[in-house]
Formats: sequence, structure tokens, C-alpha cells
Amino acid sequence: MLNRTNINNLIPVNKTEDGNQVVSGRDLHDFLAVKADFPTWLKRMLKYGFTKDVDFIVIPKIVEDDTGFGGHRKLKDYAMTLDMAKEIAMIQRTEKGKQARQYFIEVEKQYRRPKPMTATEQLLLATQSIGEIDERVTKLEDTFPISNAQQQELNQLEHAVAIKHLGGMDSNAYLKLKGKVFSQGWRAFNRHFHIPRYCELPKLEFENGKKYLQMWAPDTDLRIEIQEANGQTNMF
Repeated sequence: MLNRTNINNLIPVNKTEDGNQVVSGRDLHDFLAVKADFPTWLKRMLKYGFTKDVDFIVIPKIVEDDTGFGGHRKLKDYAMTLDMAKEIAMIQRTEKGKQARQYFIEVEKQYRRPKPMTATEQLLLATQSIGEIDERVTKLEDTFPISNAQQQELNQLEHAVAIKHLGGMDSNAYLKLKGKVFSQGWRAFNRHFHIPRYCELPKLEFENGKKYLQMWAPDTDLRIEIQEANGQTNMF
């Protein structure tokens, strides 16, 4: 029976700054109860094709000097990935190696398993989701054509601008050319916004549509016709 608690006390699994899980080679060596000393054993293990800075990194380790001189000694340790530690444990072909490998597999499962969210985290996630949905809905609505009320507002604005250029509703140009001016204005509007009819203007462009109509003016030829029409004397 695997005693994960005891193994965990002997083979701690640490996280690096980039979130990877690593195991001390010396801790693993001690747990496996290998008869050979650590440098000799490790040299033998590295012959199985492990790559420095991929499967392991070399790190300094300060330990108490147990030789009788006191103080501390500086040793080399090897921070191994879990994959490397599992493979080394399997290579041992011992009960200790089997236990260590099973433990590392369990550690990986726990690491990959999503942690339950707190009530606050769940609420935050729900709020973010609602906000994202609202944003998507708003963007989608902006692509819809303008409403009937907005169509009416543009229509009234276009008529007011056209009447101003015609010289008012009492002018000869209004009587003779209003249809031509209104038609030219809407054609220019639709061409500018790349739409077949002004009622298909996207809601997002409504304010720009109003600005365009306010700035619109008949072309040169039509302005000349308006001037000539308004210069004529009403015969009736």
C-alpha cells in the first residue's frame, strides 16, 4: 500500500517560477535507499539520455558539515522534472522505486485537476461572463439597421437640407427640382456608406449619417440648375 504522506515528507515536490514541478535529485536518492553515493548513482542515471536544462538543472545546495569539522558545505543538487524522476524511479526496479513512481503520478494528477472555486471566484467569473455577453450583444446590435425612429430622423434632416439648397419651399427650384435634389442626396448618402438604401444604415453609423447629411450639397451642375430656376420669373 502506497503511503503518500510518508513519501511526500521524504520527496518534496516544488514549483519553479514558471510553474513547473521539480524534485531534488538528492531527496530522491535518499528515499530510494541507493547503496552507491549520490554522484556515482547520478552519473549512472544520466547515461539513460537525460538532457541538462530540459530534464534537469544543476543548483547549489548548502548542507551542514557532518564530517566533524562543523560549519556548512556547498554541494551540487539536480532539480529534476517529474517525468525524469518517474523514469529514474522505474529504472530502480525496487519496491521503493515503484512507490516513488506511483507517488509522482498522483502528484501530477492533483496538479492538473482543477481546484474548486470559492464563492467569490464563482461570482467574479459569472460577472465577467455576463459582461462579455453584454458586450457581444451590444456589438451585434450595432450592426443592425437603424430603427424606424432613426429612419424618420434622417429623412427629415435630408429634406431640410435639400429644401435649404433649393431656396425654400416657395422657390421655383423647389417646385421644379425637388425630386432631383432629394434623389441625388440619397444616392450620395448610400454610396458613401456602401448600402443599397438609407434605411439599411447600421446603428453604429447613425451619428455619422446625420453629420454627412448636414454637410451634403448638390453637385455643381445641379446647383447651376437651381440658380437658373430661381432666377426665372414666375409666369403665373
